[in-house]
Amino acid sequence: MIEIVAYDVLDRIFRGRVELTADRVTDLLLAAEQLEFTDLAVTNLRTRTVEQHDRRSIAIRDLAIVVPSGPRGSIDRRVRGPQEPVSMLVHRYHVFGMAHAPALHDPLLVAGSRRWAPVTSAVLEQHAAGRPVRERFDVLIVNRMYVTSMVRGTPEAHDMHWLAATPAQEAVVS
Repeated sequence: MIEIVAYDVLDRIFRGRVELTADRVTDLLLAAEQLEFTDLAVTNLRTRTVEQHDRRSIAIRDLAIVVPSGPRGSIDRRVRGPQEPVSMLVHRYHVFGMAHAPALHDPLLVAGSRRWAPVTSAVLEQHAAGRPVRERFDVLIVNRMYVTSMVRGTPEAHDMHWLAATPAQEAVVS
């Protein structure tokens, strides 16, 4: 079981545990139609309410961003090659981080061609209670179906966002 935080397009955040039945979370997202959560907390960003569930299935197609934690996936499946700063608008969220590509490929083109695109050294920005909330993550996985804008960033802009964000464990969305 691994901990997952998932942001959906109905302005909810799911925090719970999921059985990793594939080499990587990205592979799980591509292979399944539902994520089967246990020990789940669902935060509604519109009403600012939290519901608790022992078990609940969530449709993967409705998820905009997934943040895995725990052990990283198979080292043999990781993309090695160039990385480039990227800025994305994903539903109501702004994502800043590093896109990766195999050697001799453009990271932005590769990220734009994947159904689920991992972004490392990532900052997730959203607005809650009328104020911006910025969280840092080692990796998050973006559902390209909900990406409305993706542009190249600069190393300086990436560093500025990274330094302005709070580590995910310390950020509070209320």
